[in-house]
Amino acid sequence: MTLSLIAKQVNLSENYLSRIFKEEVGQSIIHYINTVKMEKAAELILKGNPYVKEISTQIGIHDQFYFTRLFKKHFGVNPSEYKDYVQATLGSGN
Repeated sequence: MTLSLIAKQVNLSENYLSRIFKEEVGQSIIHYINTVKMEKAAELILKGNPYVKEISTQIGIHDQFYFTRLFKKHFGVNPSEYKDYVQATLGSGN
């Protein structure tokens, strides 16, 4: 899913779509798309899929190293550490 593809689907220019999306949602469309992808990746990790490359491909990011950087930026931990991090956080009462 890319800005270009979405713009074509809704028959708007990329610039106009970006502007109205940010006005309505309060964040850029790219940031929103990445957030949705990271949330889906986290869900896949918690369901037990341990393979970073497989998860990154499933959410549409074919460079697993880029995916890992995005994931760490979003959650503060690497994908391989995420499940343990969540379990530790929930176990500590947070």
